[in-house]
Amino acid sequence: MPEPSAPPDPSAPPRCPFGAEQPSFAAEQPSADPPLRQVRIDGGAQALHAVLHGDVVRVLVDPGFSRDLRRPGDPRKFPGLDVTGGGATLTGMDAPEHTRLRRLLQPAVGRVRTERWRPQVRAAACALADALAARPQPADLVSGYTRVLPTGVMARILGVEEPDRERFQADTRAFLSVTAASARERVMAVRRLLAHVDTLIATARRRPEQQSDGGDGDGVLGVLLAQRDDHGDPLDGAELRNAVFGLLVGGYQTTAATLGRGMLALLRDPEAYRALVRDPALIPGAVEEILRYAPPDDGGMLRRAVRPVDLPSGTVAEGSVVLPSMRAANRDAAVFADPDRFDITRAPNPHLTFGAGPHYCLGAAVARMQLHEGIAALLDRFPTLRLADPAAPVHYEDGLMVDTLTDLPVTWN
Repeated sequence: MPEPSAPPDPSAPPRCPFGAEQPSFAAEQPSADPPLRQVRIDGGAQALHAVLHGDVVRVLVDPGFSRDLRRPGDPRKFPGLDVTGGGATLTGMDAPEHTRLRRLLQPAVGRVRTERWRPQVRAAACALADALAARPQPADLVSGYTRVLPTGVMARILGVEEPDRERFQADTRAFLSVTAASARERVMAVRRLLAHVDTLIATARRRPEQQSDGGDGDGVLGVLLAQRDDHGDPLDGAELRNAVFGLLVGGYQTTAATLGRGMLALLRDPEAYRALVRDPALIPGAVEEILRYAPPDDGGMLRRAVRPVDLPSGTVAEGSVVLPSMRAANRDAAVFADPDRFDITRAPNPHLTFGAGPHYCLGAAVARMQLHEGIAALLDRFPTLRLADPAAPVHYEDGLMVDTLTDLPVTWN
């Protein structure tokens, strides 16, 4: 029989609840505790938890904070295999290394290129909505729509073939697991994903005329393979591999989770849903409010102060580790009036779900476009869409780094 666990140490800093039960929307505002309190993160280290909007913005933009946490003993947000740190990835780099690599990656997923994909995404969303309409009611919006659309979009622009998509989904979920998969399962999932990335890159090199988006040479891999920096140097093999891996994994799960949570927020506010049906021009504002009110995760990545940095709430000493909470900053009453209210007409809406500063989310344009088209297709096909049982509890998948609904039963007239 295992030993009973020791009682909690009352003098220890509180635990920051990553991987814990997902909070309700109404519980995602900043804590009443001091805004820079010390917390214990799941990786076992301690960090200052920045929760106010002004503090979080400063942490994200000030060069006095470093994302490069690859030194022995540097903290990790999650135990075991960590997806958020270590200088080998774009999110774990500082300037000038980060600046060079981001400049090479941006054209592949920037706003101009994203708009070229919009007609395909719109067609895919409409086809999925039609298929959902053919299902018996109540139908599950997650398995029939919100999980499927982002998978198909990322798979198409990266060249993932149809038979491989289910395996890709499973491996991505294992990789993003905190507790739902064992350490060995996560390592094996990473190996399979990286092997698949290598295959995608090799295929794109052999067939440059078929660059992952319908054969017109405008896909992500084609752009990345053609990029050159200021010295005429291309992405090296490791950089290209890590970039495609990040897009493959991050571009699917977070968008799927946000689309599901966003539709839950809309369907819990029937008047907001009807307003969008009447006036689709409100969709961009609704997308921004979904991103503020129902983000897929906390979003914050650990940073170490490389010098003393003054935040609005106090000074962070050199060497201190800070964990910024975008989710809490998005509910800061000093910035957002009535922050716990879901308001699709909220303006301005300076949410931090995509971050700020040099590490602003590289795939923000792709995510926004998918959310817009995904919601628009449902509004058009299901003007009377509603929750099958508004009083039913909502369930999230256990142990994932992103708050992913297990299901969302809906009905319509």
